[in-house]
Amino acid sequence: MTGLPLGIRRVVDLSSPLSTETVVYPGSLSFSLFTRSRIDVHGRRTAELRLTTHTGTHVDAAAHVFADGEGIDQVALDRLIGWARVFKLKEARSVGRFYSIDDLEGDLERAKDIEILLVAVAGSLDGNFPGNECEYPVPDRSVLEWVLRAKVKIFGTDAISIDPVGSRSMENHRLLLGKGILVAEALTNLSDLPTDPFVLVCAPLRIVDGDGAPCRAFALLV
Repeated sequence: MTGLPLGIRRVVDLSSPLSTETVVYPGSLSFSLFTRSRIDVHGRRTAELRLTTHTGTHVDAAAHVFADGEGIDQVALDRLIGWARVFKLKEARSVGRFYSIDDLEGDLERAKDIEILLVAVAGSLDGNFPGNECEYPVPDRSVLEWVLRAKVKIFGTDAISIDPVGSRSMENHRLLLGKGILVAEALTNLSDLPTDPFVLVCAPLRIVDGDGAPCRAFALLV
C-alpha cells in the first residue's frame, strides 16, 4: 500500500530542524552534536547530542513550572493529537509586547469546537524569526482566558516562549499548565497551514519526569 491513509491530503512539518543554527532561549545551552563512531572506522555512525528539554520545537509539561507537576512521560498520547486551528495577528508588526484576543485575525467563535489553538507571531518580527534578541509578542490575559473557556488541550505558538524573556513568575505557563493545558513552543511553518481545521500531532520524547521535551510536530490536512 502506498500514499497517505485515511483521506489525508498533505502533511506539513511544523518542527524546527535541530542544528547549531537552532535559536534557543537566551542563556540556554545551544544545540550541539558530537561524532561517537564513524562508518569508515567502526562500521556504523552514531552521535552524541547536547540540548535542553526545551531546544527547538518542544512541548512543556506541568513539571516545567510546578515542583510536583506532571512529567512529560505521564502525558497521555490522546492529549498530544487533535483538531487544530491557527490564527495570525491582524497588524503583526504594530503589536507590542503583548497581543490580545482582539489582535487575532479571524473569527474565534468558529474555533469553539477545536482542541488545539495555534497563534503565529513570526510576522511581527523583523528578519529571521525569532530574531537576534529573541523578542516576540506573548498572549495577554484575554487570550489565555479564552483558551481556558474553550477547554483546548494544547496552546501552541511559533515563539520560543509564551512568557516574556526573563520572566521569573512564568504567569502564562503557570495558568495554562496548572489547568492541564499543554504548551507547544517554537513551532515552524504556521504560515503554510489553512484557516480551516486540521489535525495536529505533537510527539515529544518520553523523558521520565521530564519538564518538557523536544518534539516532532506535524499537521495532517484532510
